[in-house]
Amino acid sequence: MKVIITAGGTGGHIYPALAILNKIKEKEKNCEILYIGTHNRMEKDIVPKEGYNYEALEIYGFSKTEIKRNFKNIKLIFKAKKRCLEIMKEFKPDIVIGVGGYVTYPVIKAANKLKIKTFIHEQNSIPGKTNKNLGKIASLIGVSFKDSLKYFDKDKVIFTGNPSSENALDIKATPKTKYGLDRNKKSIVIVQGSLGSSAINKKMKDFLENISKETYDVLYIKAKGRGSHCRTNVDKYGFPRGYLARRKYFYGFQTGDMVRAIVSKGKYRGTWYGEVACRKTGYFDIKNKEGQRVVQGINYKYFKVVQKFDGYSYRKEEASLTQEAS
Repeated sequence: MKVIITAGGTGGHIYPALAILNKIKEKEKNCEILYIGTHNRMEKDIVPKEGYNYEALEIYGFSKTEIKRNFKNIKLIFKAKKRCLEIMKEFKPDIVIGVGGYVTYPVIKAANKLKIKTFIHEQNSIPGKTNKNLGKIASLIGVSFKDSLKYFDKDKVIFTGNPSSENALDIKATPKTKYGLDRNKKSIVIVQGSLGSSAINKKMKDFLENISKETYDVLYIKAKGRGSHCRTNVDKYGFPRGYLARRKYFYGFQTGDMVRAIVSKGKYRGTWYGEVACRKTGYFDIKNKEGQRVVQGINYKYFKVVQKFDGYSYRKEEASLTQEAS
């Protein structure tokens, strides 16, 4: 049996997809699996660590404000679909599974064109635009909530629950005191999604400041967001006091990313590490720690991201700003 699965963007899509894959592997020991995701979101790091083969597509979500980017993205969707057709003709899957996120669109569309059976799963109570669209062509649809059945064709939709929920059965109980909670008080646990929300953080901060006299404890689990540690100062609750402005992406990179460039020929032949300075032409520079450009005008295809620059700090010792001997 051969399976292609696709999901991306947030842990809310990725971990249910992994739960499905793990269950398939449990039932079908010799099953061949291929995961198709984005080239720059969480799944590109999470999935390979789980031991699954991974194919990346360059594709982005549509923006309500950046119209030019949307036109570019339409082209990328067609390009991604073409790539998916190539992958499927070579891999020859028995089924293609979509578990949410915009990356699933070209994958399921390609499978439908090749008349391969498809299954999509919706984790949210109200389906997103991608799944609403794909629900029209999917062979079978699974939903996490019974209230979601009404959004899809009744002859194709089934109530499955969330694939990740079974994982909770294997989790051992943890003492409240480990998280600073009073074992004799009632506790409220509030958990965010994987990417978090600054608006929810602000509301929660206001809430936490007004519960000091209550008879219960509150544990608020903040999301990881776009990095492991915020670069800005934090307040007494651990919330950042401010955020760095986001920078535009060019070909999946943004200025400030820590990169490795392996150049096979020309003046800059060799392997280089440093901070990338992007240009919309696709020819990038690399800066050293003093901000000096040590490599100029190298095609983005030579570059690989070591650590993303997105307003969070990372361990820069992983990217020493030097040239390796070629």
